[in-house]
Amino acid sequence: MLPTMYGCSAQQSSIPPPPIPSLTINKIEITTKEYGQSVAFPGLTRIDPSQQINTVLNSTNNFTVPADGLAQYYTGSDPSKQVFHTMKINYTANNFDINDLSTTQLQAIYETTLSPNARDSGLNTWLILADPVFFQGKFVPFGLGGVGVIISTRDSEHSGLTRNDFFETSPTIGESSVLLENPNGYIQKTSKGTQSIGVERLDLIRFAAQNLGTGSSIDIKLKILLDDGTYAEGTQTITVPSGAVKENLILPDTFALQEITITPQKSIPPEATFPQLALPPGTSTPMVLNSANSFTVPAGGLYSQDLNNFDPTIGDYYRVANSFEVSFDTSTLDPLNYPEFELQCEIIVSSPGYPDEFTWYDDAFEASQTFGFEGNPASEILTGGVVSPLIAYPDHTDTAFWVGKDINDKNNITVQVRIQNSAGVWAESNIITITTLFDSIEDLE
Repeated sequence: MLPTMYGCSAQQSSIPPPPIPSLTINKIEITTKEYGQSVAFPGLTRIDPSQQINTVLNSTNNFTVPADGLAQYYTGSDPSKQVFHTMKINYTANNFDINDLSTTQLQAIYETTLSPNARDSGLNTWLILADPVFFQGKFVPFGLGGVGVIISTRDSEHSGLTRNDFFETSPTIGESSVLLENPNGYIQKTSKGTQSIGVERLDLIRFAAQNLGTGSSIDIKLKILLDDGTYAEGTQTITVPSGAVKENLILPDTFALQEITITPQKSIPPEATFPQLALPPGTSTPMVLNSANSFTVPAGGLYSQDLNNFDPTIGDYYRVANSFEVSFDTSTLDPLNYPEFELQCEIIVSSPGYPDEFTWYDDAFEASQTFGFEGNPASEILTGGVVSPLIAYPDHTDTAFWVGKDINDKNNITVQVRIQNSAGVWAESNIITITTLFDSIEDLE
């Protein structure tokens, strides 16, 4: 008996399955665009293009953010000026082409996974508008349980986008107005599960950074919808090493505050600025504070009340009204970075615990520890060398400076001058600390 032969015909041979479509993220572009906290008042401020950071991550730098490639705050380490970044992703299509995308059902899905958690992430998403509002104006996800987010765009046929906006690229997070899926377009992932948050459009989501002093990483997955209902997807890890996040995008210019002159000028009612009576002869001596006297007010250097004049209507003595002038060196400032006219300047004084004892009073007799003035033209201030603005009371301003005896024997009174540049950033002088003795301020008898 002959042996039986078994075999497969050509029709029975196996056919390898078609290759699975996927994508490889080859470039991630992160750009600083605005600062603020949310769309709520006072809203967001655009960052001048000359001040922006544009960080491009790719295989050449192993998708590692370079030193100072991100920024946390705009200036002054001010949490109300959180810097916001947009993110644009480019990819290489594997086993699909543009014709495999639908012409109407266009969709990109972004998913982040934080490592190890939201609190320790140097780069994370931030919502400038959200429902509930609890999630607005902060990192999301947040806390030790934070894992990441899922952002799903909606059909874009009404947004004017085409397949070109989704093929080998995707709508820019933080910039594109493409709608998100409803109601699950934005989902917070936590160790305890997921939570949907109401966010309408992709431009209401930003990326924000924080200077942790240590490294972290974040995974970004991109999924692109194909015409057959499946997705091509790929994931890339962004590494944020220590030193990658600048604490402040803009470091303010600095200049030197050198001298403070306070001069007794007039006697005024305790709750008004008129009438203005002359002081006794010999009592209007300027009191000059500088490094030579360590900015220390000498004994009897200033007066509080004028005991020669009494206001019977309120049962109190007149006050001594002073002029307050400063000298500072603006040679470190570049006039080209400042407006030519109406240069905004401020003198800020502080007397913690005694704000009404070292302050200006305007013509409505309201107290302020900030005195604003203008350089008009700016060359009055930005001349280099030492500048002494003409703001003497009562010749150049109706605002009188008044001191009280409660600030005697204190060493926590400070003075600083600020000048605003064309981009709205304040150049700041050094902070001068004024010291008073136990008898520096007396009543005028």
